[in-house]
Amino acid sequence: MKRLYLLTLILFPLVLRADKEVWMAIGKQFTEPAQISSEQIFGQNAPKIKATYPTFFFVESGGKLYQLVRLEVESKGRAGWAQVRAIRSNGEQSSTRFYLKPKRFSVMIKVPDQRQKDKLVLELVYQNRLCQRLSFDWKPERLWKVFIIFVSHLDIGYTDTQDKIFAKRDKILQRAIEYANQTAGWEKHSQFRWTVEGSWTVKHFLENHPEKIDELRRLAEQGRLEICAKLMHLHSSTAGYEELFREIYYSLQELEPLLGTKIETVMHNDVPGFTWGEVSVMSGAGVKYFSFNPNTFYRGGNIVNSADVPKAFYWQGRDGGELLVWRSR
Repeated sequence: MKRLYLLTLILFPLVLRADKEVWMAIGKQFTEPAQISSEQIFGQNAPKIKATYPTFFFVESGGKLYQLVRLEVESKGRAGWAQVRAIRSNGEQSSTRFYLKPKRFSVMIKVPDQRQKDKLVLELVYQNRLCQRLSFDWKPERLWKVFIIFVSHLDIGYTDTQDKIFAKRDKILQRAIEYANQTAGWEKHSQFRWTVEGSWTVKHFLENHPEKIDELRRLAEQGRLEICAKLMHLHSSTAGYEELFREIYYSLQELEPLLGTKIETVMHNDVPGFTWGEVSVMSGAGVKYFSFNPNTFYRGGNIVNSADVPKAFYWQGRDGGELLVWRSR
């Protein structure tokens, strides 16, 4: 029992540290209210905006860009519909209608975007009467360019029955091929690319769809389909050398000749760790790159993320072989 208490005392702060970094980044945008330059109140018992939080999220509507702003509203015991008008100095405005809730609650409104510092007025209207007018010296938020990627994770046995997962894995790879074909005429760096975490996915897919081999070969030759060397994500800390070699046998001995391209990368995800013997086995077989992302919440993986381990480094084995490693999170 003492050992259990000691383990809890060690691991729990590490988990909190990982979560704290995320919430600190988000908190700067969602817990610091905008400063009010002036305020007018019309009626003491009317609903009231208590705080205004600009966010870095934007939506486009009717060809115009709007910033999403979160309001904390106090209903003052009132019920029914209310609205907030957002008015810029050039006369551009928007209106958000919402139903008052008991006590204090949050509502998201849309504010017309301006790319320079500008005045912003928010007017709260209830039962067709103006209750409150707030003025701000509004600063534009940075417009971020977000790249959305298609992602999946090879996890057999956790999310559904295995027969359904097998079918789903086939469907995911088929969809990746379709996206690659649809973007074939796009600029090179805009064309769809796909990385297969474990070679078992391709093995199972070709057993059910042997007619797709030419498409897979073409995409692999073009560098738009990468297949990682490991069959799956093995708990390698319990494996011997023979098991480690067998895990990469299919990709290096069968898939490489079949696709006519080199397989040089290993992805090792969602397991607690890996054994030192991996380096000698993989480097000796021609693998050059190793990307890993251990469990961050349980089974010890968060110790790696919380330790002073660099993101990128060369990992050397007993025999002098080495892998270029990327530690993801």
